[in-house]
Amino acid sequence: MEQVLAILDGEERYVSRLLQYLSSQRELVFSTAAFTSEEKLSDYMERHRIAMLLCEESIYGRLERIPECPIMLLSDRSYVREPGGPPVVFKFQSASEILREILLYYEEVYPGQQAIPKTGHTQIATVLSSSGGAGVTTLAESLAQELSKQNKVLFLSFDPFYFCELQGDAREDALSEAIYYVKQKSEKGMQKLNSLLGRKENLSYLCGVAHWADISECNSEEMILLLQELAKQGSYDYVIIDAGEFTDALAGAMFLSEYLFLLTKEKKEHRKKEELFLRQASFRMPESEKRMIRIPHTDRESMLGQMHLALRAERRE
Repeated sequence: MEQVLAILDGEERYVSRLLQYLSSQRELVFSTAAFTSEEKLSDYMERHRIAMLLCEESIYGRLERIPECPIMLLSDRSYVREPGGPPVVFKFQSASEILREILLYYEEVYPGQQAIPKTGHTQIATVLSSSGGAGVTTLAESLAQELSKQNKVLFLSFDPFYFCELQGDAREDALSEAIYYVKQKSEKGMQKLNSLLGRKENLSYLCGVAHWADISECNSEEMILLLQELAKQGSYDYVIIDAGEFTDALAGAMFLSEYLFLLTKEKKEHRKKEELFLRQASFRMPESEKRMIRIPHTDRESMLGQMHLALRAERRE
């Protein structure tokens, strides 16, 4: 049965714009329907079942019949979530941010279901750290190289100043170009993604930007779409991601990642940074800590061994 996200808000122009954006996200598992009055919503519910309601706060307070489904409130910040009450979404943020909060809540209230289909048999792992100088890029690339000895692997770096010697004849701004194609949402452009990759045997690379802002201006939904398309076109066993800085694009990658390898250091200042990082990551993605695997910063071989073991254990299951 088709799942429907219903939007109820009295501002027709606002509803129309939000509906247009959500309807354009073809990878979602639910469709969207929008209403400007409770009467219209009630008529619709006589014939259809809705999976979730996104309701403007003042209308919610006047509802005669509260739908028996998960509800989120659209707020202009005059409403504070009450204990046990519906989660609140700021209605005047970007549509992509509203969608991100919807996706997180959907997967919270429907455990085991995915609002955005993942990437088939491809496993995605992101290597990250709360502190600079932890060797994230080197370790992520080494992990990709090790895995490629027996698997088909894609390595993607979010480091805007990273240069890969193995990229061969691929463009030095390949990631920028890939982001451009995704933003255009054109089938023709998406078909060109594979031509941007550097390759060496079973290992493919996508890295390099024309300007650091290209990564920071890529939102989480665009990165999710890029990773899904790359995984589908390349039929990879693994996608290994070098996190770089914490950006909205990284949030999209973390959302899709089965594994979040967090490199940790024992010094007090590093532990404090790690606490702050985890707090912000959890605020952005409440479920992320469950997928976080802490890797103590020791020698390269030991860290690689721990990550490799975690990936192999999942494959055996």
